Amino acid sequence: MKNILVPTDFSDCAANALHVAVLLARKTGAKVHVYNRMPLPYNWERLTRLDQAKDREALQQIQNTKILLKTLTGNPDYKDVSFHTAYSGGYLIEAIRNYVDTRDIDLIIMGSHGVSGLDEQIIGSNTQKVVRQVNCPVMVIKEPVNHIDFKNIVFASNFDNEDIQPFTKFTTIARLFDATIHLVAVKPTAIFHEPDVLYMNAMEEYAEIAKPLICKSHIHADFWVESGIRNFANEVQADMIAISNKNKHPLRRIFQGSKVEALVNHSNLPVLSIDYK
Repeated sequence: MKNILVPTDFSDCAANALHVAVLLARKTGAKVHVYNRMPLPYNWERLTRLDQAKDREALQQIQNTKILLKTLTGNPDYKDVSFHTAYSGGYLIEAIRNYVDTRDIDLIIMGSHGVSGLDEQIIGSNTQKVVRQVNCPVMVIKEPVNHIDFKNIVFASNFDNEDIQPFTKFTTIARLFDATIHLVAVKPTAIFHEPDVLYMNAMEEYAEIAKPLICKSHIHADFWVESGIRNFANEVQADMIAISNKNKHPLRRIFQGSKVEALVNHSNLPVLSIDYK
């Protein structure tokens, strides 16, 4: 892992994400990129310097942002970590997507308050939009984290062939902590499922990929997949939940919901959403 991106709005939850990024950077030697999207004029990057100079309000916003970014990364406790700061105007998701592509970002870490109700289904938080629309692994942090020691990680899946590549990518992070991986298939009680033996056989292939890490296989019955994952994580006292992020059509998401986005919104544990081009 070489580059970690932390989008920030200078809120407390964004500060929590930055602290986790710093802790992870110390473990991996990665550079931490701290990015802020500002409400600049939509065509700011296309304006000439002379035209930009005429917009005193925008220039003041930029100056204030530079100061805040310098304050964040200038924390004496972070002096052993390499930072890069950036800012821009424009649409947040497009800006982050471009940054990920041009800076070879390996992981995005974001804070989130979570959302609920109609906002959760139609609008969502900025973190939820990044999880939905940016092709990069995203770690979502809800609570302050003083140290990272992800020794007990849940990986939730239906364990088909499509999830093998995301799982393989996930193991690179799990190996940093010599973690025990709990492979779990959640079976909603009201829906017909394949026999348990098929899930267990598929999990054996995943366990081979993760060696020499220890993998434990589980099948958990619950009313809903998302709540089942959270309930199971609580049962095994997990430090983090990881899940492959398979994109859904937006209309299906409104009516059926996204397991990944639901976890991001409702879980107090760190959630690692694994998605990439």
